[in-house]
Amino acid sequence: IVYNVVKRFTDDLTIEIGIEGISYLNEKENIRIICDKCLNTKTSVNKHLIKGNKTYLLINSKVNYEVSYGYGSVSKVGNSVCGDNYMIKQMSNNKIIASICDGMGKGITANVISCNTLKLLDDITNTNMSSETCLNILNTLYYVQDYQESYSTIDFVEIDKHTGTMMIYKAGATKTYIIHNDKTIEKIENDTLPFGLNEFVKSERVQLQDNDLIILASDGIFDNMVDESDLERFIISIREIEPQRLAYEILNYSRNAEVISKDDMSIIVLKVKLV
Repeated sequence: IVYNVVKRFTDDLTIEIGIEGISYLNEKENIRIICDKCLNTKTSVNKHLIKGNKTYLLINSKVNYEVSYGYGSVSKVGNSVCGDNYMIKQMSNNKIIASICDGMGKGITANVISCNTLKLLDDITNTNMSSETCLNILNTLYYVQDYQESYSTIDFVEIDKHTGTMMIYKAGATKTYIIHNDKTIEKIENDTLPFGLNEFVKSERVQLQDNDLIILASDGIFDNMVDESDLERFIISIREIEPQRLAYEILNYSRNAEVISKDDMSIIVLKVKLV
């Protein structure tokens, strides 16, 4: 047996274990029981990879919330390339991150800016640093290079599937919607400038509830509606469908609704379930 303790906090535990000559399906539950007893906390055991005769496992804090998601984007009418890009990433520590980046300008230029920003964000979140640290490091790099004049907005959320908490980070992005099971709507507004223009990225912590629906979108959807309340009523009316279809329905609705101006539209829909 080989092992590596990556994170040792009760609510943020990650241990890598390699065991030779076992069947993951047959031994998963036995390993979980041993880990629960030895670590004095509830854990989950997931197969990481198989290399030769050795099975590598990830021991994490127990998952109490499952997160399903959907996504999509459409370019501005008349453009063949959308200036927005998005990223959804399952981390090794029972956390899931999602981000939408809207590049300055339109078409290919905006797409390259937003794509490069998310590529850097993807790379830096592969480290063991917290998401907040990663975002602020990347923001600082943009901040000190003010000569480049290539800006983008960032909407970023991190959901901890152990605790059900969500951290929201915004840099010039539009509002985030949280639609609760009782159909009430919570809006996380933004009052910051695009990435690299503020010294720090604004953050907010939210405790999620069972069956919460979280919607991230570029400003082509929420900030562009002539009557935003119509969109809100539409989303509430279809909130029970699965996230991928919900994302497509919102995009279709927004593309055909009365808007202030035609713009790129991107969306990520996340649905949280207590398990």
